[in-house]
Amino acid sequence: MNRLAALFNNGSVTTFLQSSESSYPVPTVERTHKIDIEGDVERALHLYLVNPVNLIFEDYLRRPSVRPGQSLTCKCQVTQEKGMPWSRVDMLWYVANKVILAMEVKRNDAIRPYEWNDALPPNSAGLTLQQQVQQLQQVVNLEKQQGDFVSLIFGKAEKIMRQVTKYFTAFKPPNILIFDWNNMILLDIKSAPSSGDFPHMSQTDGSGYWTFRRMLLAALIDGLNRA
Repeated sequence: MNRLAALFNNGSVTTFLQSSESSYPVPTVERTHKIDIEGDVERALHLYLVNPVNLIFEDYLRRPSVRPGQSLTCKCQVTQEKGMPWSRVDMLWYVANKVILAMEVKRNDAIRPYEWNDALPPNSAGLTLQQQVQQLQQVVNLEKQQGDFVSLIFGKAEKIMRQVTKYFTAFKPPNILIFDWNNMILLDIKSAPSSGDFPHMSQTDGSGYWTFRRMLLAALIDGLNRA
C-alpha cells in the first residue's frame, strides 16, 4: 500500500524505527513450538510479533510531535453485542479510546494468496493509492452489474471476508489485519470509495523490507493518523 510505504520513506520515522528495533529484539523462537492450529498462532503472535511492536509503538506515541500523554491499549477477544449482531474480534488496539487497528488470527496457512489476488487493484505498479482505488472500484461496479461482486475472491477467502466485514461494522477500525503466521493481509476500508463496497488490500509475505513487524507497526501508525 503506497500510503504505508510512504510512512517509512519519511526520514524521521525510518531513523526512529531503526533505533527502536535494536532496543526491542525479537525473542528467540522456541524449537519446540509447533505452529498449526489457531491457538498455536495466537500464542506465537503475542510473543514474537505483538509484544515487540507494541513496545516500539508506545515509544512512538511518546514523541513530542505525536501523542505524548496518550497511551496504547491492546485487548483480545473483544465482543460487540449492543445494537447489532453479535461479533467478537481476536484483537483490537486503542489510543484515547479510539480503535486504530483490528486483527483476525487464523490457523497456519488459512490464507491462500491466490484466492485474494483478483481483488487486488489491477495494474497497480506505479499508481497512487487513489488511482488504485479507482481501478478497483471499476472492477467492483462491473461485478455488481453482473450481480456477483464477491467473485473477486473465492474459496476460504470469501468466508474470511464475510467474517471480517462484520468487524468493520461493529468496531469501525481504520484497518484490519488478517494473519495466519505465514501470511498477512491488510484490509483498508476507509480509503475505499464512500460506498464501502470493497476495501483496498495490501499483502506482504514477511520477507525483505516489509517484515510482519514493520507491517503491523505501519498499520498502527496509519490507524492512529486516521482514527
